[in-house]
Amino acid sequence: MSYPSLIWKKPLRECTETEEKIPENVLADLMLTGEMKDDTLAYFRRPCGAEEIPQRQGLFRILLEDEGFREKLKDLREQLSELQRIAGFLERAENPTERVMLFLPSLGRYFTLAKTFAELASRDGRAAEIGMYFERLCAEDVFRQAEAEYAQLMKNRRPELLYTIRGNEVSAAEGGEMLKDKLERYFTEMGVPEAIPNRKALLRTTDSTASAYAGVYYGFHAMCEQFYHKYAGAFMNGDRDFRTVFAYSGEIGFLLDASEYFIRLRDAGYPLTYPAVSAKKEVVLTGVVDASLAKRELRGKDVVPNDLLMAEEYREEKLAFYILTGANGGGKTTFLRACGLAVLFFLAGCPVTASSARIRMFDAVYTHFPANESFENSGRFVNEANRAEEIIEKTDENTFVLFNETYSGTDEQKSEHYSRRLADTMYERGVFGMFVTHIHALTGSRIPTLAAVIDENDENRRTYKIKRVGATSSSFAEDILEKYRLDRESLKKRLEGEHHAGT
Repeated sequence: MSYPSLIWKKPLRECTETEEKIPENVLADLMLTGEMKDDTLAYFRRPCGAEEIPQRQGLFRILLEDEGFREKLKDLREQLSELQRIAGFLERAENPTERVMLFLPSLGRYFTLAKTFAELASRDGRAAEIGMYFERLCAEDVFRQAEAEYAQLMKNRRPELLYTIRGNEVSAAEGGEMLKDKLERYFTEMGVPEAIPNRKALLRTTDSTASAYAGVYYGFHAMCEQFYHKYAGAFMNGDRDFRTVFAYSGEIGFLLDASEYFIRLRDAGYPLTYPAVSAKKEVVLTGVVDASLAKRELRGKDVVPNDLLMAEEYREEKLAFYILTGANGGGKTTFLRACGLAVLFFLAGCPVTASSARIRMFDAVYTHFPANESFENSGRFVNEANRAEEIIEKTDENTFVLFNETYSGTDEQKSEHYSRRLADTMYERGVFGMFVTHIHALTGSRIPTLAAVIDENDENRRTYKIKRVGATSSSFAEDILEKYRLDRESLKKRLEGEHHAGT
């Protein structure tokens, strides 16, 4: 049986083939870039399946609560790194003698690694499943026999291991302690550290050096050669190829790095919950907050939580796609990010920053936020329209999409035309998502509307609450005018001037 993945429901060797269905710009738009290592973020671009989400959530539950488990995974990661280093020398061996001698330490480290993995059997969930797999592996006849012969080789011939070959390097050792380290200790204890000779870099061995070593220690080399020919086929081919386990490094790295990120959020007072995988086509978030606000050193208690209900059908209403409008600075983009991160984290099997959640499965996530780059070869509108069209072509009822002021780089009439077309297309296809816009003409239609609420007693005070509303008035236009340092009269004169210039 093949090595099982720690985080996927398929063999470990097949996991590198998982398609990245979430574009890289999504992570940047949701301000997740830089929060974790690039290798870790790559896992957020590969949504896992419905059966894989609970198993990952179980791993994160343990990681966030059990420091001992985190240390165990760190130990495994270090062992994997060392095994991969030694096996790398084995892969690059330039002659049969090197290959034979390097197979022994490679397999020895693999035996230790397998036994460490087997210790996970005492844990819960997926960790226990992996541990029990390695327990069975360690109990197999070929494993026990090879391990016993390895131990006998190391026990009976240790005095002859005065030279340790590491790839193309050779160093002196005696009784497990490097000879040069022992000399340094002696000179230091005698009070004459200045007598310690300068260390020289280890030299790459040559074919003749390796052959000479095999000649001097022909007995030991002959046993190592016999060991190699007996077990190389069992441990370097097929399902039991020990080099396959290197893929665990990335999986463990993802779990450790992501768990550290969520621990930081938890310590900053942000709520964390593990969403249920909903059998219905719905996204239900209660008390969701934007995790990216932690970048601004905002404590969780200072962030205003919001709720979201998306459903293919709810009380005879189609609530999959929303128009989101409201005053500038009212929290629209923050709410957009909060919901986007919740879905993204859920699809990676991670906790989300909310008090509770139920989320359906999605095949992909797309975002369209204002681009910051300059547009030398085309205008802003052309760029936005092209990017929006690419997303529209890919969307269906199994995608989650967030549009943030798309088509804002053109005149109002043109912007309304394209925005209405986009919103209608998303709504008719049953796409789940939201469209932030200041075009109030889009509100109050068949597409449900959300709005950033202002204080009833002070229209200049933002509450940062997002509520379901009907048609919104044009009162938010004042915010747009202020944004571009205009007033109604000057805007009217400008439009009239452009009209006359056009005629």
